[in-house]
Amino acid sequence: MAKNEVLEHAISDQKVKKRGQWGMVWRRLKRNKMAMFGLGIIVLLLIIAIVASYITPSGYDYQVLGDRLLPPGTHFETEGVTCDVVAGEIDIAGCEERIQAELEDELAELEDELAELEQEVDLSELEDELAELEDELEELEDELEELADELTALEDELEELEDELADADSEDSDLEIDTSDLESQILVLRDEIATFTSENGDQILFLEDEIATFTSENGDRISYLRGEVARFTSLQNQISNIEDALPATIQEDTCEIDGDDEDSDEATCQFITGSTFYLFGTDHLGRDIYTRIVYGARVSLQVGLISISIATLIGGLLGAIAGYYGGHFDTIVMRFMDVLLAIPGILLAISIVAALGPGIRNVMIAVGIGATPVEARVIRASVMQVRDQEFVEAAKAVGTSDLRIVFKHILPNAMAQIIVQATLGVAGAILAAAGLSFIGLGIQPPSPEWGAMLSEGRQHLRDHWHVTTFPGIAIMTTIFALNLLGDGLRDALDPKLKN
Repeated sequence: MAKNEVLEHAISDQKVKKRGQWGMVWRRLKRNKMAMFGLGIIVLLLIIAIVASYITPSGYDYQVLGDRLLPPGTHFETEGVTCDVVAGEIDIAGCEERIQAELEDELAELEDELAELEQEVDLSELEDELAELEDELEELEDELEELADELTALEDELEELEDELADADSEDSDLEIDTSDLESQILVLRDEIATFTSENGDQILFLEDEIATFTSENGDRISYLRGEVARFTSLQNQISNIEDALPATIQEDTCEIDGDDEDSDEATCQFITGSTFYLFGTDHLGRDIYTRIVYGARVSLQVGLISISIATLIGGLLGAIAGYYGGHFDTIVMRFMDVLLAIPGILLAISIVAALGPGIRNVMIAVGIGATPVEARVIRASVMQVRDQEFVEAAKAVGTSDLRIVFKHILPNAMAQIIVQATLGVAGAILAAAGLSFIGLGIQPPSPEWGAMLSEGRQHLRDHWHVTTFPGIAIMTTIFALNLLGDGLRDALDPKLKN
């Protein structure tokens, strides 16, 4: 009994040392400014993901088609108007007249801008020119198709006559059918098709080249004009809102006398028809990019954390058992992991998602399975370093079960490497999920995933940079912060590696 008490006391001392070790780890981590910077960004992203619905003006799928592809910082708001105070009371009627005049002036400015835009937008001429070329090409192709159809009809008629003649021969009939006229008509039509092709072939090729050249030369202008048409629609919506606000109606509780002096002769009345602020602009469907990035933080962090949890659970279980027991089981498990490691992680994830189908759940499963081999090898190596130490031998000596030894004594002491690898793995998982969404195999619209936002905005990259820039910055910042935190944890958990 005395021997067992000594061994249990040694195990207890090891636990005390372990608690002290984590305190030292935190103190070392706090001295690493870059790691704390990364930790701050991750904590901020977690808070944003939790309170996303409270810090965004609308839902992530809310669309205003009239506000498509607006630049960052776009703000729609009607300012307050300064009104007169008569005999200590606010002149509500005069304030209404002044506000109505302000709205009418803004309406006139918007209508002037709309008129200028109508003169500038000349998209119809370009589209008409392109349509004329396409119509001319279509006419030639239709004429050629008519000749081909006529030839086919004659050939079918000739075939029917030949079949009828064959049936008559089988019945020993004296029926004779003259097909020479049809054969001569077919020859004439074939000659006409050959002549038509030789005469108009160059023209068809020329028209196709003209269409290709016209599209390449005017494609950017057409895209620009279509963007201006979208702005034109937005202006029309603003004009409609202002017209709906006329005539203005002021409530007394929306006015206050300026300054602290009760004898002031001025008051400010706020009459706001609507206040909309697009911090990061809008996408091609009129959705607020800021709102979608905020909600996208929730999706990306969820995918990263759950994917690495799957990889750590499966890889940790296999790696711990293989590292503790060794032998044939270790060889079989590690060779299987080598086979998975031979396949690039993103390619393995693509294969799994292609088999299971797109969606957030399947993406998490695919990315988790792709990260499992690395987690298994890291945990196996950590277990093999710890399994021969004295406190493990002491636990075996007092009759502790293998399961208890692995999960209560070995894995807690190998937790340092597991935490570092998991932190770095979350960054890889977020990047892999964004890559899958970018190619259309990941999280599907309208879910606000950062990779999917990049994919949707790449066709507008030339004229509307903000559609892809802000999601790209979100991905880059998150990956950078996780890598900083992972490197800092590695240095804090094992100071020898720092040198």
